Amino acid sequence: MYGVLWGGVAGFLIGIYRAALFKVLIFCVVCAVGVILFAILAIVFGIAFVVARDIQRWRDQTEFLEDIMQVLGDKEQN
Repeated sequence: MYGVLWGGVAGFLIGIYRAALFKVLIFCVVCAVGVILFAILAIVFGIAFVVARDIQRWRDQTEFLEDIMQVLGDKEQN
């Protein structure tokens, strides 16, 4: 074996320490996955917001251009 075999109270404490360390490691991995998923969702919703804003801007510009065309058409008739 490598090192000293721990027994008694020391072995018990080392076992508890290992179990706690393993639980902390699992917690960290779960938190990291949650942060990654949150970041992905934030990016998706950010892109959706920008696209929706651009579409609304294009609609407003189209309506403005249609109004200008209407005014120019009315002037040509007069």
